[in-house]
Amino acid sequence: GVKAFIDEHYDPNWSHHFTAIVADEDLLFGLARMYEAITASVPTTVEIFREEELAIEWLGRMVR
Repeated sequence: GVKAFIDEHYDPNWSHHFTAIVADEDLLFGLARMYEAITASVPTTVEIFREEELAIEWLGRMVR
């Protein structure tokens, strides 16, 4: 399934460790939350936001 695909294609050499997803519609927000849950085994941090400004603020705090 999707989780197996994500686990198999994760590359530890990726330069990013933080991902912010902005989903301002309910359906997209729910799908993004499911994606967040199934990527828990990958050592990156995924956060879901409804507003772009909050996502940008969060990313700014993460990369310090």
